[in-house]
Amino acid sequence: MNPTVIAAIIAGIIALISPIITLSVTRWLDHRDFKDPGSRRRTLVGKWKGTFTQVLDSKLVTTPIEINLTAAKKIIEGEGEFKSPVTEELRKFKVIGGFLEMPFAKLEYSNSDDLSLQFGTIILMLSPDGRTLDGRFVGFGSTTKQIVVGEVTFCRTV
Repeated sequence: MNPTVIAAIIAGIIALISPIITLSVTRWLDHRDFKDPGSRRRTLVGKWKGTFTQVLDSKLVTTPIEINLTAAKKIIEGEGEFKSPVTEELRKFKVIGGFLEMPFAKLEYSNSDDLSLQFGTIILMLSPDGRTLDGRFVGFGSTTKQIVVGEVTFCRTV
């Protein structure tokens, strides 16, 4: 067989395999810090309702929030919504993260509308009975146009 044809076949195979390997390595690197919590992972799956509290214009403001979580082996994903305490508009967001160490989970959130600049991190502690998540958040608020910080509490709604 002609060496040029063999080289072309090898190059074609490498071109097909390399994106798959790159994707696998990238996902592994993005999630390597997360632990597999085993059966505790299932306690997060479902709908959670709660509140988040933050300071706005020197006042402590508490806002209702809902989130629906799913879990794979190491990854927690979900979607949620709340009414903006400033504009009363419904804000939808997505989260992705995992357990760093039991019972602590880290979730990265961002606005579901890619045009809206809103993002941050939530660190949560799962209660021993698996019915509450308490924690803190820090991020950038699209309405306030500044860094926001506060506390968040969720309760399982079954």
